[in-house]
Parts: sequence; structure tokens; C-alpha cells
Amino acid sequence: MEMITSMANSTPSMWLVAYKNGDPVGSIISAYVPERTVKRYQVNGPWLPLGFIWLIGVIPKYRRRGYGTIMLRKAIALLANKGAKGIGLSVDGANIPAVRLYEKVGFKVTQLEDMLRFEQLK
Repeated sequence: MEMITSMANSTPSMWLVAYKNGDPVGSIISAYVPERTVKRYQVNGPWLPLGFIWLIGVIPKYRRRGYGTIMLRKAIALLANKGAKGIGLSVDGANIPAVRLYEKVGFKVTQLEDMLRFEQLK
């Protein structure tokens, strides 16, 4: 968690918003993570420096129309232009539409982790 918080506070972030007829339909937040930032946490690899997709969302009535794919591909291109040799993201495995989107644009599962979900009950 410390690594994620540090990267979020210290890396150049990009926030893209997709519009249809002037109305926002979705957004994506990504970040370019310089090699020096990642190496501070003893993370090494041929994909350094890297990009990271923090968040992507599309308003429900606009889903399954390609906006997520367009935003994701644009963010990937921008991160590559900044010098990212690899791009990472995390997703809840139960979010099948998101998993399919990421696989469609070429992402591969490299690590599985347990995720705890909490809800506040009234």
C-alpha cells in the first residue's frame, strides 16, 4: 500500500475523459512511473519504467459501446510515448467485463491476489 500511495502522490498522472456530443461518458486515470520510483521498492524488471492504469469507468448507459477500449488504448499510447516499457493494472477478478476489456487490448494475468470486500450494513 505504501508503494501505491507514494506512486500516486509523486508520479505524473494523466486523466482522460471521453465525451459524446459534449457530455462526459467515461474517464481513465493512469500514471507514468519513473524507474527510480519503482526501484525504491526493490521492484526490478525489463518493463521499467512503467505505466499504471489506476482507474477506468464508463457511465452505465454508455457501456459496451467501445468507450472503455478507446480510452484504454489512448492511455496506453500516451504512456508508451512517455517511455513506459510495460503497463500494469489491478482488477477484481469478479468484474468479468473489465477482465475481458483488458484481455481484448492485450493485457495478461501475471499475478492473482485475494481481495476482501467490505460493505457497511445499516
